[in-house]
Amino acid sequence: MGQGVAPQHGAKPSDPLNGPYAPFQRWTWFGRYLTYPTATIGKLFFSLNGSNFVCSATTINRSTVITAGHCNSDGAGTVATNRLFCPSYNKGGPSGSGAANTTAGCWSVIGSMTATPWHSGGDPDYDYACLITNTTGTVVSDKIGNFTGWLGRAWNLSSSQAEMAFGYPAAAPFLGYHIITVASSEWYTSNFTAGGQVSKFIGSDMTAGSSGGPWIIGWGHRNAEYADTDSSSVTDPGDFQFPLVNGVNSHQRCKVSCGTPPNAASGTYWQEISSPPFLDSAAGDEMKDVTDFCFGHANNDP
Repeated sequence: MGQGVAPQHGAKPSDPLNGPYAPFQRWTWFGRYLTYPTATIGKLFFSLNGSNFVCSATTINRSTVITAGHCNSDGAGTVATNRLFCPSYNKGGPSGSGAANTTAGCWSVIGSMTATPWHSGGDPDYDYACLITNTTGTVVSDKIGNFTGWLGRAWNLSSSQAEMAFGYPAAAPFLGYHIITVASSEWYTSNFTAGGQVSKFIGSDMTAGSSGGPWIIGWGHRNAEYADTDSSSVTDPGDFQFPLVNGVNSHQRCKVSCGTPPNAASGTYWQEISSPPFLDSAAGDEMKDVTDFCFGHANNDP
């Protein structure tokens, strides 16, 4: 008897209550936080417009991390201050409320770059930023990438990848001190702002605090990978030699009355999350343009 094959793309949800949402699997990461590549993922602390916030981020060079643009700029020209990145952040601390990993510590941020369409215009389709870290941390007297290792960057891939998304969601029902992982396929694309880049969406119910966490492809053993059996080579993770960042947790869509619980008429699309596309062409303000700026800083030199 024959067996059907599930499609890799789905419909764009028309209402925030019923979806349809991309299928996803979500779990708490209880593995070794200090082991590569998990060691590259951390929690980002910063101040913006007089308030303190948390996001997630990932090491992508000796002294560079990548995160969401709104974790570094308010979308109206103001850049965050008091930025501190803590890889392998975990449950410890007073009453188990969460703390910087005592082995890893944290690194302060000394510079950054955000795509102009987000920084000046708040366009979520360009919602990424890179941060340049100090050459020594609060515990480790070395560049962060020399301690954690770093992930590669992917760009210009089709918008139908199977993604592993990571972050530190801190709003209910999550507690903010565990890495949460979501596995989902990129389900559809949609513009937040007409013109320019087009965001991609996966199924995910991670909440605030997960913003900036990486979408990773090639998460697995470094030996050659066997193709999957879903009759689609498009979603095969590929024979990557190390994990690559192919997106960052960015935004959820909203119909109207965004602050209300979701229903068929209004609310936030609460079981999906977007990433801006990761591109490299002549257009400018693309992910590679932004991160190349940070890579050019002397703190990334060997």
